[in-house]
Amino acid sequence: MAGVFKVTCNCGHETSVGIGFTRMMCREHKTNFPVLCRACETIGTSIFFDGELDSDSATKAAEPICSNCESTNIVRYDDPQLRKKDDETLFDKAETGQRSGDYIELTEGVYFCPACRDFALRFEDSGIIAC
Repeated sequence: MAGVFKVTCNCGHETSVGIGFTRMMCREHKTNFPVLCRACETIGTSIFFDGELDSDSATKAAEPICSNCESTNIVRYDDPQLRKKDDETLFDKAETGQRSGDYIELTEGVYFCPACRDFALRFEDSGIIAC
């Protein structure tokens, strides 16, 4: 299951992103996660896992790209350079599928906003679930 998350900043910047697992037919599995694209300076998502769930053939997505401009110049939002260490309460956690215990995570803290270039961006669960 994947969820739609509202992304807001004190500067007024607002968007939404899909985060989490997507299971398709034949047990195909993908993990979408928010990224900052350095090329188009926007928040998008990228697929970081693509393969069959619980399979030895599960592999990292060939080359994660920005969902907005398809650039590979992206940084995941769980990277320490995009997160202010003010609140480490776990908000969302998704398996990458690479190996047991390998996760990508979001906390309830604040993150870097590409619009105002300040650490004032927050992710909020919108309550919408995508299958």
